[in-house]
Amino acid sequence: MKLTITSPSNETFSFLNSIEIFISSPNIEERKVAFKESIPANVGNQLICELVDVELQDYIKEETFKLRLKTVTDETIPQDVTIDVYTDFFVDAKLIK
Repeated sequence: MKLTITSPSNETFSFLNSIEIFISSPNIEERKVAFKESIPANVGNQLICELVDVELQDYIKEETFKLRLKTVTDETIPQDVTIDVYTDFFVDAKLIK
């Protein structure tokens, strides 16, 4: 899971100390799917998170799902920050004749 700051263009993730990412849907309980701890001050505007080994099949089958971020910051930021979350899901499907 890769996070990229898209706005403002000169912002970095240096304001973060740690981050956890959770997935949920209306019919399925929330689960942690990724995290990053001890984020260095020179991290830049992209952050690669560690993945948690959790089955996501039921969430992906749902009509909608949400991602929630839980962060610990070590500095304040004076403006809104827009973050693009890139996820890549592997789906194993079986065809029935």
